[in-house]
Amino acid sequence: TQNGLSFDISFENEDESIIRKHPPKRFQKLEDDQISSPLSIDRLQEKLDEAEVRRQQILQNRIQSAQLRKVLKKPLTVDSIQEDEIDYLQVPDDKPNTPFLKN
Repeated sequence: TQNGLSFDISFENEDESIIRKHPPKRFQKLEDDQISSPLSIDRLQEKLDEAEVRRQQILQNRIQSAQLRKVLKKPLTVDSIQEDEIDYLQVPDDKPNTPFLKN
């Protein structure tokens, strides 16, 4: 027996690819967004302003993180501690509570 082979050849829109015929959903969503709201100068400026605010927030977070790391890395010496910052251990007076000892 001989095995047969079959091909499906379409003669319509030869230059159009399968991806263009059936685009992925993310491409369809992008196309819908572009069609529904054309980008205006005002909208573009608004997006740039939002991006600048996010960028400033990220920079502030990085600065705070660097400052915290600097404080944590700083070696602690006895001379660097103020007298009022020292938390001494409070030990109660030694008073035995035994019946055979009389105060």
